[in-house]
Order: sequence, then C-alpha cells, then structure tokens
Amino acid sequence: MRKQYTTKKQAFNSTSRLVLFALLVLICAFNGYSQVTVPFAPRTSTATPSKTVYTVKGDFSMIGNTNLTLASYGINTNNNNDMIYVDVDNDTNTWNSSSSTLTFSTENGAIPDCSNIIYAGLYWTGRASNSGSSADIFTVTKNIGGTNVTKTFDKRKVSIKGPTSGTYTNVTANTTSLVNKNIYFPSGTEGNMYSAYAEITDYVKANGLGEYFVADIATVEGNGGNTGYYGGWGMVVVYENSQMKWRDVTIFDGHAYVQGSTTVNYTFDVSGFNTAQSGDINLKLGVMAGEGDVGVSGD
Repeated sequence: MRKQYTTKKQAFNSTSRLVLFALLVLICAFNGYSQVTVPFAPRTSTATPSKTVYTVKGDFSMIGNTNLTLASYGINTNNNNDMIYVDVDNDTNTWNSSSSTLTFSTENGAIPDCSNIIYAGLYWTGRASNSGSSADIFTVTKNIGGTNVTKTFDKRKVSIKGPTSGTYTNVTANTTSLVNKNIYFPSGTEGNMYSAYAEITDYVKANGLGEYFVADIATVEGNGGNTGYYGGWGMVVVYENSQMKWRDVTIFDGHAYVQGSTTVNYTFDVSGFNTAQSGDINLKLGVMAGEGDVGVSGD
C-alpha cells in the first residue's frame, strides 16, 4: 500500500545553465486503482503569488520524517500491523514527533549560512481511521502513567519547532486557498488518506539551518487493517547563494491516489516548468511518499 506524501525534484543541465525542478507528489495505495484527485500544479508563495518559477543562483533542499512506526519493527514488515507513535522531542505535550536537519549546498565554495531563503513549504499526511468515515478533528485517549489522557487531533494542524525556537508553533493548512485547497481531506473514500500543506517561509527564514521538529500529526496507533496507519511530513526550501550555479526551480503539488498490487506502474503529468533551450537536461527527482510496503508490488 502506498499513501500520500510529498515529493520533490532537482534537475541539472549539462550546459552552462543548470535547471532545477521540484515536484511534490502525494501517493496512496492498495489494490489496483488510481486517480489524480487534486491535479498537480505549480505551488506559488504568498509573497510572490504570480511566480511559478524561481530563477536563482541556488538550489532547493528537502527534508522530512515519519511520526508513526511499527511496534515490532522489521525492514520487511508491512504496516498492516500494530503501529505506535514516534516521539523524539522529550516534550510531554506532544504525542508524536520526529525531526530532520535542514542543510544547504556548498557548491562552488558557497557558505550555507550565507544563503538566502526564498520559499519554504511544509507538507504532512496521514491516515487516522480504518472505518467508513474519517473526521477531520478527532480525539485519542491513552493511558499515560496510569491515568487516561485524551488529546484532540486536527488533520489541518501540526506543530513545528525550528533550531532557534524553544517552543512549538502551530501551523494550519488554509482550506480557503485557491490553489489545491491545501490539499485534500477525504472521508469514506480513497482509504481516508489525507494530505496537507502550509507555507512557512518566514518561519524558516527566522530559524535558519539546523534541526526541525514536526509534532502531533493527526494519526492513530494500532492496526489499520490491510491499508495500515501512517503519518509523516516533508519540507521543501528554495534558497539562493551568489556562489552557486543558475537554476530554475518549480514546485508542483497535488494528490494522486495510487493503489498497489495490480498498479505496479503509474504515470502522472506535470507541465509548466522551464528547461534550457539546448544541451542535455539531467533531471534529479525526489519524491515524498506517505506510505509503502516492501511486500506490495508497485510500492
């Protein structure tokens, strides 16, 4: 089974100009069915809503992690087993959390700390119900230290803590956005697998390079049946540095539901990005995927 998540891409051109292409993909899976629920389109910044291509001396970076893992981990074990929260931040207020370290390139002697952040977007995705429906806001009760404690989760909200921040900041996917509605929150269809997005450019500018934590993704522990439960996040950051080569960066996102086993190959179309007019174009693609199993063909 595969699920939603995010993806990204780098593209290099062997001529004097390099091309960079970033793609954000959300993938789901189970048994032989596929469709693009939210068409893949360029993601623009609130600061530059008309800009679909970032032409920069620079690059982009992608980080992310999972907030749910197998109770009995095995590299060949599918997630239709008991799943438990990952919680690494030593903060009793969060029930699931994971981290990843943001770094920039040192191409041509570039100093990462001297790079200028142009854009940053945060994506998160998960599955919180194995029944016919899945509410956007729900509660989970756990026994903590002998006491039953209840926590409210919201699919459209997560918390982030950057390297210079001592506490978490809440991040919300804006459902009134005209672009992909940030992004898709199904109930009773497509495995109840959702995908969310929020721009965090100002936050990343303020925090800079280093370790980022994302906490309280709306997912649940336990056995999620054949599809399984999952929850994870990804961040894409576009930056510039005068020492680096020219690149065009375009970020696409959307939501494609791809079921595994019989759908072992799947193609979706993207358009509207720049490449050099001549010479070889070498595309480097990165994909953030929300769920996949070693034992399922196509995952």
